[in-house]
Amino acid sequence: MPGDRTAAPGGVVPWRGGAHHDRLHGAQDLLGSVLDGRAGRGDPTARWVAAHLLGLSGEMAASSLYTLLPKGTPDAVARTFAVSDPPVMTLWRPQRQLLNLERGNPVDPGTGRSLISVPTSAGKTLMAQLVICSHLAQKPGRVVYVSPMRSLGREMRAALRGRLRLMERKLVAEQPDFPLADGSGSLVGDVDVVTPERLMHMIRNNPGGALDDVSLIVVDEAHHLTQGRRGFVLESLLALLRTRPDIRLVLLSAAVGNRAALASWLDPTRPAEEVYFTDDWRGPRRLHGLMYPQLLKGQAERTPRRPSKKHSSTTRATVPVASRLDVRPTATSGTFGLTIPGVGTRAYASPNAWQWNRGTKLTGGIADYEVFAAGAAALTRAGSVLMVVASKVIARNAAYAMAKRLDVRPEAATLTEWATNSSMRPNPPTPWRWG
Repeated sequence: MPGDRTAAPGGVVPWRGGAHHDRLHGAQDLLGSVLDGRAGRGDPTARWVAAHLLGLSGEMAASSLYTLLPKGTPDAVARTFAVSDPPVMTLWRPQRQLLNLERGNPVDPGTGRSLISVPTSAGKTLMAQLVICSHLAQKPGRVVYVSPMRSLGREMRAALRGRLRLMERKLVAEQPDFPLADGSGSLVGDVDVVTPERLMHMIRNNPGGALDDVSLIVVDEAHHLTQGRRGFVLESLLALLRTRPDIRLVLLSAAVGNRAALASWLDPTRPAEEVYFTDDWRGPRRLHGLMYPQLLKGQAERTPRRPSKKHSSTTRATVPVASRLDVRPTATSGTFGLTIPGVGTRAYASPNAWQWNRGTKLTGGIADYEVFAAGAAALTRAGSVLMVVASKVIARNAAYAMAKRLDVRPEAATLTEWATNSSMRPNPPTPWRWG
């Protein structure tokens, strides 16, 4: 790719120069001296570690912000991301390619219009943070980050707060979409995080001053243009912002199918391929799997039953049910399975396993949501779990089913009184198992 930086022989990477360049070469020289015996005790372990670190130094330097930020970007921007939480020491492929763009680089404050379209888990949120912080370090004026979802806006606030503090900048206090007419609430700050409705409300109520001192607007989830009411609001907002050449405009989305057309509409004065950036790479942070109820047919118990009008069979088969999760980590790997046995049972009016289906199923067995709740509870040992269900009733029942399978947590004891007095619970909850 034009502008791509590769490691030179010996692991030395062509940097922009300066103190960081000197420190890199100094570290590489020290590692090399351990490797060839000029320094250290010469033991195999030290030489082995030095060899690996020296081998990694080239790739790590090539993906470092100190290397990749466009020429002229203050080193304070890279330092801000390296020091703040979470620290960013190296970048993923789409982020590196974005920063290597020779034309239409959205991190370059001279680029007026940009569209970034990369898949989920490709680092789009970090790209937005880089654009915002780089702009603040080089251009006067305020920045507005626009997100259609308040939850996404809060995530961006949490990510930006520490980085802006290191730059001696601050966030504008969070405001409702439609604040009181008296103008109460502090609007002092360098970065404002709003919804499209909030920004349109600000412009309608103060057409002459709402965008004063704003020099960059970043619009996330731009594919919401295709939606109904919300899409109309967003399109109206973008149409208005297009008439302001003094304000830089950067759009981000993971699902823009007509990015060339959108880029041409956004900036008709430049070729579309110079306005939009795209890459199909995904970060290795998300696994796709399938969770389903698995009948443990070999453990079934068959007992006599009285035939009924609906089921004529004289045998009742009680079958243990497990929660089964199948995961395929990559496109070329095999499928790996995780079984959580003993989550419940299901009964069928048939002695034959091949007839255990919806048509022969008897009432009273474990429901699907209970099977999934058991699997989700088991997965909490590895981290947080988000379970999405079809209705509020199922969500409530699944939460109780999951709580019964969680370990005792004394720190959650303060919720016991609330849970006991709740009028929505179907059955008294197990104390102190709220996860």
